[in-house]
Amino acid sequence: MAFVLDPAVPPDDTETLRALLAERDAALAERDAALAERDTALVERDADLLSARLEIERLKIQLTALRRDRYGRSSERLAAEMGQLEMLIGDLEEDAAEREAAAEKQRRARGQSDKPRKPALRRPLPAHLPRETVRHEPVLACRCGCTDPARLTCLGEDVTEVLEKTPVRLKVIRHVRPRYACRACEAMLQAPAPALPIERGRPGPGLLAHVLVSKYLDGLPLYRLSGILAREGVEIERQTLADWVGHGAWWLRAIAEAMGGHAMSGKSTLGKALQYALSRWDALVRYVENGRLSIDNNLSERLLRGIAVTRKNYLFVGSDAGGQRAAIIYTIAETAKLNGLDPEAYIAAVLDRLASGHPVNRIDDLLPWNFKPNRQPA
Repeated sequence: MAFVLDPAVPPDDTETLRALLAERDAALAERDAALAERDTALVERDADLLSARLEIERLKIQLTALRRDRYGRSSERLAAEMGQLEMLIGDLEEDAAEREAAAEKQRRARGQSDKPRKPALRRPLPAHLPRETVRHEPVLACRCGCTDPARLTCLGEDVTEVLEKTPVRLKVIRHVRPRYACRACEAMLQAPAPALPIERGRPGPGLLAHVLVSKYLDGLPLYRLSGILAREGVEIERQTLADWVGHGAWWLRAIAEAMGGHAMSGKSTLGKALQYALSRWDALVRYVENGRLSIDNNLSERLLRGIAVTRKNYLFVGSDAGGQRAAIIYTIAETAKLNGLDPEAYIAAVLDRLASGHPVNRIDDLLPWNFKPNRQPA
């Protein structure tokens, strides 16, 4: 029996008071145990991240040694070894970024501030790139009830510059958030910071989608993509691109899992091949009744050719998580193409909506066959 203490009517006997105290102590103990369990999980995750970073540093040292040893050995073989080592390091860095994204979400859910991270190798965004300014005006809701912008005094503004990529060129979008003060009640007003796929990061959803599609669909290793961006006058380290890939895959995992749920719902549990075929006889002969259907799976085979081409650049993945990450991106991109969508534009729009707080219980709205591109990502 649960005792409820009414502040207006204090308990009049010792037994009731003891029962209430015992119930309170039990609830506190249960809460403390749950918090301790979550703290332990976070400590273990932090330890895994540290171990991954140490392994990354070890591989970087090995790569440096290979670069020094490039003379006197077969240049072709050495180039292959260095390329594979670059991709292995990239996989590990992506793993660490994906785990860090999940850890940050848990810390925010507990109301804790994000742990300080090792500063990224960031340079000021190049001044030669064109700028596009987006102003985020706050909602006029002063304590005094006024809604007249003329009564506000602008105290300054915060500017967040995000590197974004359009289909033809890179550009910088300046998100400007003026700060206002009401002369009547001295209330401070400012629009919230723009929602971005990577907090404290520089990439917009369009650029992040481009990096994902370039690596997985186009088979472009991150160190080569880094070189391509450098030719456009923007220097982004491979390590930074790997961090973006890890965070991007973390955002898209829910979409891939939802797709998998729809695919699994159509599978049977029959064990024997004959029973399997008989139970699907109508489906097997449906191509005879509908000329739009194919008799074979050549379409699926053609879709796999892109993956086979990419496979030549990846003799192995750096970890199980790296393979899962590739499966997520391939699943989403190829399904988008089957539904007549441009994979890069689709992924960019989905990343933008997820980062902007799309409800988890409406994730099916973002699946390619339900998707409605009603707005463009910033």
